[in-house]
Amino acid sequence: MRSDTMDVVVAVILGLSAVLIAWSAFQGTLWASETTRRFNTAGAARVESAKDIANLNRQLLLDQGLFASYTQELSVGNIDGSELLLAQMRDEFRPLVVEWATAGGATDLTVPLPFDSPDYDVNDSLDAAISRSVEAEDAASSAREASDQRDVYAGLAVAFALVLFFVGVSSTARSQRVAYAGTAIGGLILVGASIGLLLQEALL
Repeated sequence: MRSDTMDVVVAVILGLSAVLIAWSAFQGTLWASETTRRFNTAGAARVESAKDIANLNRQLLLDQGLFASYTQELSVGNIDGSELLLAQMRDEFRPLVVEWATAGGATDLTVPLPFDSPDYDVNDSLDAAISRSVEAEDAASSAREASDQRDVYAGLAVAFALVLFFVGVSSTARSQRVAYAGTAIGGLILVGASIGLLLQEALL
């Protein structure tokens, strides 16, 4: 027969294990939800960034095409053709082209191109889109970290469940030696897993 002290020890271990299993499962669920949220955020940011970059690239190609045609018309002295092309340019781009032409850019290669102007909006927009892409990668990295946290709590829950198993077996064992061994193993796992849980909480 087991002593009353042994019964108290078993009851304490079982009670602590049940509470810690519940806590680990709760934290695991929270981190699972956080993982999903962060991956969704990263995915949405990637999609928006890709759309922005694609649109801006099309805009850049359009500006370059019109500007190339505009300079060609200027080089052959076709004023009407150049004016027509100028009218087709975007409102944000047209003043830069006019400034370039006024500064003699058609004949003076030292005049900076409109694309090199700090006022050329596509460059700034591309930088912003690329920045959003980097933010998306950061969000994905954060999601992977959250996934790791979820896995840690899942492992801790399994460890505490093993405590219940070993101590439960010991409580039904006929042999006192087996009962003590099962309780000791369960107690050691409980201590180790509890230390792991405390370290995990301290790192958050």
